[in-house]
Amino acid sequence: VTVVLSGGEPLSTKLIALWRAGRFTDVVVSVEGRSFPTHRLVLASAEYFERLFESEYGDRDAPVLKDVTAAAFEPLLAFLYEGSVAVAEELITPLLHAADYLGVEPLKEAAAGALVERLAPSNALAAWTLADDLSLPSLAEAAKETALRGFEELGESLLEAPLAQVETLVADDRLEASSEEAVFGAVARVAEKQRPGEAALLAVLRHLRFPLMAREFLEQTVGKWPLLQTV
Repeated sequence: VTVVLSGGEPLSTKLIALWRAGRFTDVVVSVEGRSFPTHRLVLASAEYFERLFESEYGDRDAPVLKDVTAAAFEPLLAFLYEGSVAVAEELITPLLHAADYLGVEPLKEAAAGALVERLAPSNALAAWTLADDLSLPSLAEAAKETALRGFEELGESLLEAPLAQVETLVADDRLEASSEEAVFGAVARVAEKQRPGEAALLAVLRHLRFPLMAREFLEQTVGKWPLLQTV
C-alpha cells in the first residue's frame, strides 16, 4: 500500500530536475553506506542540517547520519524538494522517526496523520507510546481513544504495555468492555505478566468497579487471585 504524505513547500521544478540529475549539488549525505548528493540550502530547511552547517563541522563534504535509515532518508529528501512524497505503508513509522530526528516538522505532522488514519486496536498502544516519545499529542489521544473503544481486542499488546497506560485506560469512563469482569481479567493478565510492585498494582486496581462485578466472581476469582493474597 502506498501512502502520500504532503504538507511541505515544493521547490521550483527546475531545482527539482537539477537535483534528480545530480547537477550542481554541493554536499553528499552518507546514510548506511549510501550516498545522497544534494544541495546544502535545501538540506538547511531541516533543523538538524541547519545547525550542522552553522557548526564547526559545517564544511564537511559528506555528513554521515547514524540514527536514520537510508530507506527513510531517501523519501525525506524528496519531501524537502517536492513538498510531498509517496511511500510504502511500512515506511511511515521510520519516516516519522527520521522527520523528528532531523527536524522536518511538516513531514512529521503528515506521517503522524497517516498513522492516525491507520489506527486499530492491534497497533493503538504502540502508536500511543510512539506519540509520547515524539511529543505528538494528537496521535497520542487518537491512539488512546482507539484503545478505549477496542479494549478487549488489544490482546498481547496490552500485556507489553507500560503499566501507566493500562492504569489510564481502566480509569477512563469511556472504556468499552462487555463487563467489569472482563476488565479485571485483562488487568490480571497484565499483572501476572509484568509482576508490578504492590503500590503500582493497587494504583491500577483502585480504578476497577468492583461493585459492578457478580458476587460469585468476586468470591471465586477476585478473592482467590494469588497476587491479591500478597498485597
